[in-house]
Amino acid sequence: MRRIIGIYLFIFNIRSSHASLNPQRGSNSITYSNSVCDIISTTRGGGEVGEASVTLPSPSPPTSSLPSTTTDTNQIMKNTTDDKADHRNTREAITFVFSDVDGTLVHEPPPPPDTSTTSTDKATTDSRHNFKPTEEENKTEEHILRLPPSSTGMRGIISARTLELSSRLRRDHNVKVVLVSGMRTSTLLERLPYLPRADAYASESGGRIFYPVGSPNDGSSSSSSFQPVAFFGSTEEDRKPIVLEEDEDWRRLMSHEDASGVDGYRGDIADALLSGGGDVPAAADPVPLAERKSALWDFANSLVAKGFVIDCRCYASCFRVNRRQQRRRRRRQGGDDSLISDEDFDALSSLDVSSLGLGSSTNLGCIDFYPIRSGKKNCCAYLAKKFSLMQNDDSTKTDNQQQLSGEELLSQRAVCLCDDDNDLEMAQACRTAYLPSVTSSSMEQAARDYPDRIIIVERKEANVVSTVATESALLRVLDEVRTRGIGV
Repeated sequence: MRRIIGIYLFIFNIRSSHASLNPQRGSNSITYSNSVCDIISTTRGGGEVGEASVTLPSPSPPTSSLPSTTTDTNQIMKNTTDDKADHRNTREAITFVFSDVDGTLVHEPPPPPDTSTTSTDKATTDSRHNFKPTEEENKTEEHILRLPPSSTGMRGIISARTLELSSRLRRDHNVKVVLVSGMRTSTLLERLPYLPRADAYASESGGRIFYPVGSPNDGSSSSSSFQPVAFFGSTEEDRKPIVLEEDEDWRRLMSHEDASGVDGYRGDIADALLSGGGDVPAAADPVPLAERKSALWDFANSLVAKGFVIDCRCYASCFRVNRRQQRRRRRRQGGDDSLISDEDFDALSSLDVSSLGLGSSTNLGCIDFYPIRSGKKNCCAYLAKKFSLMQNDDSTKTDNQQQLSGEELLSQRAVCLCDDDNDLEMAQACRTAYLPSVTSSSMEQAARDYPDRIIIVERKEANVVSTVATESALLRVLDEVRTRGIGV
């Protein structure tokens, strides 16, 4: 297996055509090309920034050219429609299931029923209390788990049925399940006991990747363990403690100065949690934003200089700009106090940062910025290729399957669950995308334009919403897996 991984790393790390960059993490110097082989290559288009009252920063671009970024739905979808139509029409077995978390697996709790509504009106509302789903969808209607409170105090919910169906994909069909989220790594670790057991977990918009390894009792790891909560239908395997280790190769790639650098990782709370470093607040001593150096943090600091509020707390490989926070922040301009306007924020959300070696995505009024090699789609392609190479001794796989690139694996053998703008590229890259909810107009438009590839499962008129819609989406995935055979 080490030889296989060695071959993988050789393919991934070599092919440099420009000056080498020495990562500050680890003792080995590795040379990277601008496009990280075909495993995580990306094709994007550029766009112009509209006028705004704030002049957005334009740091000097790197000497090498990098793929551009766009949020244009039609262009994103067209990038793969022409090139991969033949792949999507094949009958390949489903090998991978990638899923977003918030709005997809985890939902906001439903509002209390409106007692002022008449009994006749209640039958047509979206209240889950009145919905009568199918037998499959209703097996665990009463079994809802509440996650720990978020920083805003909201407690998301996930159903036991969601956990059980996700477990069935891995256990009965040998499918690789991967959770890919824009959340902070510390938030991922706090929620881990309530989330579906997976083969990999990616946080920070794909910037950090973790794998479950060994167990706390077999001596294979000194890392902290996380105890999953018991749920209705859980098996002994589901309840085993989880020990995580980070993908160090991916971390080294993100740690280059033309990406996120190493400063965001220093004093990281997540590292303290994973290493079992005792008192987490005492162990964590993050580098202040103003002292962080890399393409990512240089851009962040240039935004701060313009008056934007930057959220980098517990982020190592990305940062977030929240629209709501900007309205509370005043900046000096010509001696007068003024607010960052909606126009300023909208201009930032459409800013093409690819020439800086960065990518971006929007999600529920927030903009996430990260290295261009990162992002959900690139992370999924990397993982698909890596899992494929790790399984290349499987006699059931053909030579053609072993030679597929990461993007080809996504288009032929992967499905995903998602809901928002920041999932759009992942959705268009996968063979099929199922939407338990739709939280952006661009995703809704993509589903209208490509109904055979991006499928809205939510049916508000029948109250197939929230966790019920997630369960329905997973049942559809299971049906697709059964139809097209076993996974890896």
